[in-house]
Amino acid sequence: MIDSCVSPSQPDVMRHRPDARLRHAIEFIWTFAPARSEPTLLERTTPDGGVDIIVTRRENQFAGAVVRGPASRGVLIKIDAEIEYIGVRLRPAMTRAVLGIDAIELSDSRIGLRDIDIGMTNAFAECREASIRAALYQVQAALLRNNSIGKSSAVADIAVPFMLKAGGQCTVRQAAEELGWSERTLHRRMRTELGFPPKIFMRVIRLQRALHALTTLRSSAASAASTAGYADQAHMCREFLDLTSTTPKEWSMQANSLRGRNAKERISDASQYR
Repeated sequence: MIDSCVSPSQPDVMRHRPDARLRHAIEFIWTFAPARSEPTLLERTTPDGGVDIIVTRRENQFAGAVVRGPASRGVLIKIDAEIEYIGVRLRPAMTRAVLGIDAIELSDSRIGLRDIDIGMTNAFAECREASIRAALYQVQAALLRNNSIGKSSAVADIAVPFMLKAGGQCTVRQAAEELGWSERTLHRRMRTELGFPPKIFMRVIRLQRALHALTTLRSSAASAASTAGYADQAHMCREFLDLTSTTPKEWSMQANSLRGRNAKERISDASQYR
């Protein structure tokens, strides 16, 4: 059974908890159906370290499937109001276990699923249910039939949780010691399995903490900088410009103009995949 939940700040995106048999590899499944009355939307994405398998539907028919790799920079994209999206968010460092390919090969790129796993693509192509909810169940059923999903690694089980718990405010040495590895080994393993070296991943974690403070908690820029672990507000502004091509003030104005903007930002890359 899939449990669905939508927070008040995420009116446009439905997140669904996957079947218990998939939760070691899949963080959540999401669906997004833009209002057809709206014109084409522009959304700015943010790097969050995630890898998504994205299935698109047009007029209740399969339109395509792609894999969005971990992004190190945000981009401005368009959302087609006639396309429905079903996304499968993989847990960090679980890309090889699910797709048989390392995350580093997908970094800052979008690759057709057919080029990676034609069997999974064909299974998704059978999703022809009229409602997006029913199609969601078909997508999950296709994943459950994929008996090749492997086990997690030390990066997924120890390194990533350690850095997330630290809020991105730990050193590479501390993370390496947690695993009993050298810093060099940690750098190599994270870059391969996660798509980011440790320092970049910790920057992404701090950025997401700042975004949450600004858009969900409605914190001031100074408070958000402190919450996210930046040295000061100027430091946060520099990171925003580098990672999102916008400033915290501009981001806050966008968020206040449309509730749920932060939810869209994390998944709206889907609009390019059709």
